[in-house]
Amino acid sequence: MSLKYSFAFAVLMATAVFGLGQLGLLSDMPSALPYVLAALVLVASAGAWFVDLLDRRLNAMQEAVQKLAGGEDSLRIGHATRGAPEGISRPFTEMASAVNQRLSELQNVIAQQRAIAEHGPDAMWVFHVEAFQITDANENFSKLTGHPRTRLIGMSPMDIAPPEQQGMSTEAYCRSLIQRAVGGEKLEVPFMVRRTDGTDVPCELRAIHLPAPGRTLICGLLLDISERHRTLSELDRRMRFESLVTRLSTGFISVPVEEADESITDALGEVGRFAEVDRAYIFEFSPSREKVSCTHEWCGRGIAEQRDRLQDLSSSTYAWCLSRIQRGEVVSIDRVSALPADAAAEQVEWESESIKSILLVPMHSGSEVRGYVGFDAVEHETAWPTQLTTLLKLFGEMVSNLLERKRSQLSVQENNEHLGRANAELARSNQELQQFAYIASHDLQEPLRAIGGFSGLLARRYRDKLDAEAQEYLDFLTAAATRMQRMIVDLLDYSRLGHEPKPFQPVNLRDALEASLSLLQTAVQELGAEFLIGDLPTIQGDSQQLTQLFQNLVGNALKFHGEAPPNIMISGRRSGNEWLITVRDNGIGIDPEKAADVFQIFRRLHSQEQYPGTGIGLAVCKRIVERHRGRIWAKPNDDGRGTSFCFAFPVIGESIDAGEAPRWPEEPAAETTEDSVPRLLAEFDTRS
Repeated sequence: MSLKYSFAFAVLMATAVFGLGQLGLLSDMPSALPYVLAALVLVASAGAWFVDLLDRRLNAMQEAVQKLAGGEDSLRIGHATRGAPEGISRPFTEMASAVNQRLSELQNVIAQQRAIAEHGPDAMWVFHVEAFQITDANENFSKLTGHPRTRLIGMSPMDIAPPEQQGMSTEAYCRSLIQRAVGGEKLEVPFMVRRTDGTDVPCELRAIHLPAPGRTLICGLLLDISERHRTLSELDRRMRFESLVTRLSTGFISVPVEEADESITDALGEVGRFAEVDRAYIFEFSPSREKVSCTHEWCGRGIAEQRDRLQDLSSSTYAWCLSRIQRGEVVSIDRVSALPADAAAEQVEWESESIKSILLVPMHSGSEVRGYVGFDAVEHETAWPTQLTTLLKLFGEMVSNLLERKRSQLSVQENNEHLGRANAELARSNQELQQFAYIASHDLQEPLRAIGGFSGLLARRYRDKLDAEAQEYLDFLTAAATRMQRMIVDLLDYSRLGHEPKPFQPVNLRDALEASLSLLQTAVQELGAEFLIGDLPTIQGDSQQLTQLFQNLVGNALKFHGEAPPNIMISGRRSGNEWLITVRDNGIGIDPEKAADVFQIFRRLHSQEQYPGTGIGLAVCKRIVERHRGRIWAKPNDDGRGTSFCFAFPVIGESIDAGEAPRWPEEPAAETTEDSVPRLLAEFDTRS
């Protein structure tokens, strides 16, 4: 019997005895006392047992509630309430069943949330503010920090971060964030995590206050933003390099040629410092491409210069590298020590310069590779990023353009020097020609005049005393002297063309033609020549020379006439950007194969006996036309009779609307008279 049972029995017995004594029953019935006491004992025992049983059931129910709160299942709760009064056990059992169902649902939700947190892409954590330690974290948080998950639980933020954050100690920074989160702020702030390997990972911390009874919790995420940082850093680097290239390119455009080399060296320094290399340089191939030489070089602090000894290197010796450059390929070597066996010559050369990594970018000039820009890493090995290579290609093209401009301007300067020397030589030659012209016009003609004069004197005084053969010799002498004098005069006229040019003025070619026909009036009348003249334009030129041009061409048509009287047609028309003038005759014609030869000086197609002359008239025509920026040619007529001399002048201003060439009528429009010759023997307006 338990202590509570004994105590209840004693209380009940004492109460019964005290009650009987007060009633006087014990003194009135002494013989019944044993039976009364026995009955009291039974009643007291039953009451004590009932009290003890009820107490134990209540204790069991209390224990069941405590176990229920601790997560016990419903079977134990039902067992604990067995034997209890139905009014108590049934509601309790229903309550316990509902609580168990709710707990099961909550456990499922917690399991789901745990699975989501574990398999989510971000690092998740829970922080206990009062304990100032991490109480929970997922696997991604472990991967981010490098710490095992079991070790993370109980660690403080200072254990997973560098000493400083955002310009203050990590502890002060964390406490400021905790204060903000507890105050209800939703945090999205930068946070640096230091991994177990010593590397720092830039992250973005997102945190909120998590309600919890009896403690203060903060939960959130850590997002690895290192890739974002790299992208932004590369973008910023690209923008800064593009700004640098733009500035250098602008400077290259206006830099004088004599300062080009200095500008290129300065640019190599700026690009080299930007790319964080130790040496930057330019190599150019020789014209034969068998040699390559360093033309420009920049070296960082403490780096030895190599330019002087890198001259006339054999392309065949360094074929592994230079053949790729000549094909337009970029040579990017992160580790010189790991070059292939067929690059042994390059490896020996580069290692002698202490080069650990090297990048070579071709310089294109059109479709040809003229050289390359090189970058050396001497202090440490470097992995050349693709973005840097792309930007350095742009720099290489910019330098190539400047070098090409330098070569072009130097070539222009050299050509100008040659041209200056040629002009000086031409001026000297012209001076000598002037002296020759003076001598020809005075000294050479003086003996000819003496020969002509004395031969004429002999002919007059001694012709009767000379035999026929001597008289023939004398005639030959006189004719030769006259012809020689005429050739000298014509040669002087030819040499003076353009020597003292007159400024061009508007000249109506019809006026020039009429002036030339006035000079040829005698020959026109003697031969009975007829003319058909169309419209002629006004051009910019020298009126005197244009008159001479028509005089020579018309005179040529009069000289080389056939059996019939000369018929000469002169017309002009617009052909594109030129005025095309044609002088057509019906003379003896010309051999097509020899049409170009007639404009050569002293070139004759017929003997002196057939057609006298010096052979310089058409050469003068060619020089006059070319001085007027035109061209001249000759061709047989389509009908096989006569020749057409054509010349073209550029159109500077339209003065007429020239139509088709005029046509000869079947019958002459009027008879030829002497008075009509200066006014042109027959005129037809092509516009009528």
